Amino acid sequence: MTASEEFQAKYVLIAKTAHSANRTLQELLLEWLSPEWEFLDECAQESRIDAVIFVEANPGATPEDMHKRWLRAQSEQGWTYGEIYDLSHMKHPDMIPFEHLPVMAEFKSKLFLSIVRPLLQRELHSLIQSDQGVAPEDVRSA
Repeated sequence: MTASEEFQAKYVLIAKTAHSANRTLQELLLEWLSPEWEFLDECAQESRIDAVIFVEANPGATPEDMHKRWLRAQSEQGWTYGEIYDLSHMKHPDMIPFEHLPVMAEFKSKLFLSIVRPLLQRELHSLIQSDQGVAPEDVRSA
């Protein structure tokens, strides 16, 4: 695997992890569920990967910054505000300014950052090995 492929694999793995955590939160809150990673369209996957890269490039990014970035991307795709999530009409209840979000919607941005930041600090090799079912050296020797 080339260095470029390792970096891409790392970003994908981190995006998948954050997406899975968000999906679990949606389930706990009895919200609509995002599709599992494997069933997301390519645009949605790329959006999540780009968010990981954004956090790496902007280590001081706040939950509000993440929401603004998400709002911009959703708007560019044609999404608008709707009280109820509606994929067919591209309506989403979180298409509002960060300061007006319900607490749990704010928490999604905080959750994303709390997962992505520490994983970006991990060694590429150990993350990729973990994803492939190989325990990193520090785990095997424990």
